[in-house]
Amino acid sequence: MAELRTRPEPTAPRPGAGALLAGQLGYAARDLLRNPVTALVTLALPLLFLVMTALTAGLVPFDAAAAPGLIGTLVPPAAAFATVMAAFVMLPHSVAVAGERGVTKRLRGTPLPAWAYFAGRVGTAVGVAVASVALLLTASALAYGLALDVGRLAALLLGVVVGVAAFAALGLAVVALVRASQSVIAVTMGSVLLVGFVSDLFAFAADPPRWLDSVGWVLPLRHFVAVLAAPLDPATTGTGVALGHLAVLAAWGLTGGAVALGWHAREPRSPAE
Repeated sequence: MAELRTRPEPTAPRPGAGALLAGQLGYAARDLLRNPVTALVTLALPLLFLVMTALTAGLVPFDAAAAPGLIGTLVPPAAAFATVMAAFVMLPHSVAVAGERGVTKRLRGTPLPAWAYFAGRVGTAVGVAVASVALLLTASALAYGLALDVGRLAALLLGVVVGVAAFAALGLAVVALVRASQSVIAVTMGSVLLVGFVSDLFAFAADPPRWLDSVGWVLPLRHFVAVLAAPLDPATTGTGVALGHLAVLAAWGLTGGAVALGWHAREPRSPAE
């Protein structure tokens, strides 16, 4: 009697890198939209930051006598604040929460590469940051008469993307070192507020001491504000790309990425450990 042979069941082809990334972008976006606090922190709060800073400088919305040149100096700090909140505060907090729920640990037992999961998170942060900066630019143009040079919008977009990547890497490094979600948001939010005082994020009439000014130039936030200010400055010539400041941002991002990769390669710990 002839031996019966069964044919193996056909297996679905493994999705490529593009499909994996697209799936994780969708997942991260849905997870983000479920949390209304994210919209408040990354969209409403930066807009309120800009309005209050403008009022402090004597600019009233929809005032015909407003100085367009002055609002151009206030938009970059607000845009930097929005981007940093998305990449350095909300992103690492969401990753830390996922770690506490065991999501990142279970990735080791799934076919999904870790890079796809984290790339989806970072890509969503890029989208949120771009949307927030676009909202700030639109509001500034309509309410304060900000003059936008369309030819330099590419330089502004490049600055936002590099800034998101750098601060996302630094945020993930904080997650790797701190772990607990409440501690992560305390460290990241506190760092933004403290470093902001020496990074041109908050406008003050008095000049800081020279040593404090030097500290500000060592840290990445001040360079990020300068990257966003160059395309909006009417005195800027050329494309508006601040290569030197971008290089410093990239160096900080690579440092943060190296720390994050080194620690995330180990077995994840629970916050109680």
